[in-house]
Amino acid sequence: MVAPVAAPLLGALILQWSGWRASFWLLLFFALVIFVAAHRIVPDSLSANKWTTLSFKSIAASYATLFGNKPFMLYSLAGALLFGALFVYISISPFILISKFGFTSIQFSLILGGNALLVIVVGALNIRLLSSRGPRGLLLSGLGVQSLAGLALCLLSFASSGAWPFVAILACYIGATGLIFGNLAALTMARGGPQAGIASAFMGASQYAGGALVGLIAGWIGTTAAVLAIVLIVCAVASLALCVIASRIR
Repeated sequence: MVAPVAAPLLGALILQWSGWRASFWLLLFFALVIFVAAHRIVPDSLSANKWTTLSFKSIAASYATLFGNKPFMLYSLAGALLFGALFVYISISPFILISKFGFTSIQFSLILGGNALLVIVVGALNIRLLSSRGPRGLLLSGLGVQSLAGLALCLLSFASSGAWPFVAILACYIGATGLIFGNLAALTMARGGPQAGIASAFMGASQYAGGALVGLIAGWIGTTAAVLAIVLIVCAVASLALCVIASRIR
């Protein structure tokens, strides 16, 4: 839950300290650590009698089955849109908070860091509420909060409000991801069927593809507060609708 928000901050620090090439060395280091952990520490959860032969035919058949799984695809599309909203927030908020509202770079970093901390707090609350509300209820609640916050941001952006109301509502939108990403991933994988590896790979790839596509479209339109607000509310409302439909398919 924290990684999508904290990662850009870490990337910005790396750029300041040692340049962009260091980011790729850090990615290599992370990949090696994960490889060693997967190979030496984490046991295989799938029994040997359920293994399948690795071949193009088996992979293609698994993806064909997955693409016909409507609940999984709807949840995956919702995740792609939500990552798109997050990427747009990360890419456009510096222009709004620094260029438009006049925050310093330090203040901007503190705001982003505060939002990341809020995600952690809401995520901890999510864990405590899981037994009583369930992942579906918490997911829909988080998306509802984001939809309302997106509407408020639209009203504030067109009304040319001050900086702090915009920052406060934006924090509510980002903080709500603590109720969303973990539950959405759980519900998506629960509908993924027996091919958990294929399902996980597609879910992750679709999220970053959605983030890239939505971010690209938003960048073409502009870097204003109105663009950010519109993208955030469209992604939240569309994701809410997709998750409601997916949850009703048996």
